[in-house]
Amino acid sequence: MLPTLLVAVMLIAMMGTAKAQVQGPKYGGSFVIGQASSEPPILTFWTNTFDRIPGTEMFNGLVSYDNNYNPIPDLAQSWSFSPDGLTWTFNLVRNATWHDGVPFTAADVVFSYGFSTHQTPLSFNQSLIPHTGEGQSFFTPAVGLASVSAPDAYTVVFHWTHPYFEALVNMGAFAAPIGPAHIYNGTNVFSNPYNNKPVGTGPFMFKEWVRGDHVTLVKNPTYFKKGRPYLDQVILKAIPDPNTLVAALQSGDVDFIPEGLPYELLPQINSNPQFNPVPLHTTNIGMLDRLLFNNDEPLFKDVRVRQAFSLAIDRQQVINVAAGGHGTVSKCIWPASTGMAQYCDPSLTYPEYNVTKAGQLLDQAGYRVQPNGTRIVLPRFLVDNGEPAASLGAGQVIRDMLAKVGIMTTIVQVDGNTRLNNVFVARPRLFDISMHKGRTGPSPLFARKQFDSNFNAPAIFTNTGFSDPVSDRLWSQVAFNATTNAQRVQLFQQISKRLAGLYPELEIYDYVYAQPLRHSFQGSLFYAIIPESGPSENLWFAGTAGAATTTSMTSTTSATPTALPSWAIIVAVIAILLVGAYFVYSKKKKK
Repeated sequence: MLPTLLVAVMLIAMMGTAKAQVQGPKYGGSFVIGQASSEPPILTFWTNTFDRIPGTEMFNGLVSYDNNYNPIPDLAQSWSFSPDGLTWTFNLVRNATWHDGVPFTAADVVFSYGFSTHQTPLSFNQSLIPHTGEGQSFFTPAVGLASVSAPDAYTVVFHWTHPYFEALVNMGAFAAPIGPAHIYNGTNVFSNPYNNKPVGTGPFMFKEWVRGDHVTLVKNPTYFKKGRPYLDQVILKAIPDPNTLVAALQSGDVDFIPEGLPYELLPQINSNPQFNPVPLHTTNIGMLDRLLFNNDEPLFKDVRVRQAFSLAIDRQQVINVAAGGHGTVSKCIWPASTGMAQYCDPSLTYPEYNVTKAGQLLDQAGYRVQPNGTRIVLPRFLVDNGEPAASLGAGQVIRDMLAKVGIMTTIVQVDGNTRLNNVFVARPRLFDISMHKGRTGPSPLFARKQFDSNFNAPAIFTNTGFSDPVSDRLWSQVAFNATTNAQRVQLFQQISKRLAGLYPELEIYDYVYAQPLRHSFQGSLFYAIIPESGPSENLWFAGTAGAATTTSMTSTTSATPTALPSWAIIVAVIAILLVGAYFVYSKKKKK
């Protein structure tokens, strides 16, 4: 009898221990995101700001994404397509509300995509999604979106002039956030005061913006996704100086840096058990460090000049010096990341480094060496004041390489918003060349607006003045005529080969992210897929900072084991006493 009882009690004790060790997500806690960029001018991103982190924590799209960037339900719980691909029907969730308590309905979607209730396009200053880079590429009449209608309060229908399935993957909050019609309809989107005190449907709500210090977002208690979010608040701090940002990370003032650490600071952070090891990885969208030309300038209208710049740059040396050896030389406009390498023509080789040939091309173009040793003087080589591996560091190496062929440049370091304005928005453009870390995915068609001359509007991440009718036609074919994946891949490969010989910009290297996340946070982070995009709705605070647990940023994991509950401790003590009693009993029985 006693042995049987002993076994039962020990099993109970083991079950209690197991229960204590496998805890699910926990509620509560604050998550502080340190941004390696300057403070944004506004908190929504419909008006050409590049900082999407605040908006993606507060807003939703029609779709969200899994870890492979495949669309999954968000504000749309399901969708379907007509056989001809011209009509898309989205069935919306019925339990979402705006942060001010107003119900979310189909009218918000119709308005956000730039249409009136009469299915006519709104003016540019009165629409939301058409302002974004993705909006211009995927959701305007110019690219085939004829109208958006709402047959009832929870159904939205998109009408296309031709099939455009590439648009679906761009319907998430990162690319096409749905905004509140009752706040923006009839106003000038650029000057609406709610740009700086946003009202969304997302997991976190705006609380305060202390200019020059932080933005505080608090948990949405009526979020339509039951049980989310876990955190009480998310705090965003813009700290463009990398050393200051790392100091905040080490002191506990910052928990996560989505845009990544400067590579030279990795050993310092990896020595801290709260972060070791800092993951190094590419993202599913792919990211390239690039040198952009102001192709509006007569100098860069000559392909021989653009090719000479390419020949003068030793890309591997840029990686070695500026990026600490992290990254790989780029072959084409798409990085060699999982899912994107297939779009580069297989015949393409790594760019040639040949200073002699660069000089010969410049001679042919009429830019001969002057008595002072110069050929070309460029006073506006723009770089960001953050991310030195992709900006200042890479720019300094490239500046010195160009000087060897007589191209003299002056680096001008500015904040990210200023650079984006000077490169993409200002007319005339306020730069000569510029370092630019940017993506060309996850849909390869996202790159279209950077090279197609039809996307030359004054908006960020658009064409910088390059024009080529041949590649323009290829972009249109892949967008509107390709019906199979094989056709898409073939056309994208043709585009990659065509542009590789025209040098509209110079792809330098495929970027690798070093994203430190404090180990006391667990769950999944969308920032590992797109470094500049939330939300943090699936992340939770699991325990004391510094616990050396392994956390995946792309898959949900168990929370850090917590202390045993008192009842389990009592059962364990009883089990120990019974073990002792059993041995005494056995000893007496033998006698």
